[in-house]
Amino acid sequence: PSRPRSILFVKPTQAPLKPAVVDSIKLAIRQALSTRHVPAKVIELPKIPYTGNGKRLEVPTKKLVNGVKFESLNLSSAEDPECLRVFVNHPELRLEDLAVKAKL
Repeated sequence: PSRPRSILFVKPTQAPLKPAVVDSIKLAIRQALSTRHVPAKVIELPKIPYTGNGKRLEVPTKKLVNGVKFESLNLSSAEDPECLRVFVNHPELRLEDLAVKAKL
C-alpha cells in the first residue's frame, strides 16, 4: 500500500516563496521531526482559509485536494469561501495515482 503524501501550504510574509526557503522549511522539519514528516510539496497560498471563528478550514481543504467538487462542500462557516477555489484544479495538486490521497 502506498503512503499518503503530505502537503504543506504556506502564506509567506514575502512572496513569492523562494526555493531556498522551501529547502530550509524541509530541512527544519527533517531535523525537528523525521524524514517521514517532510512534505512532498510546499505550496504557496495567497490566503489561508479560516472560519469566522479563526480556525483553519482543514477538512474542506483536504476534500478539495483529494478531488471533491467545490460545489458539494458546506462552506457556511468559511470566512471567505472563495479563497478555497485555489485548491480546485491546482496543477501541483493533481494526483498521478488516484489511489493516493493527500494528508494535510
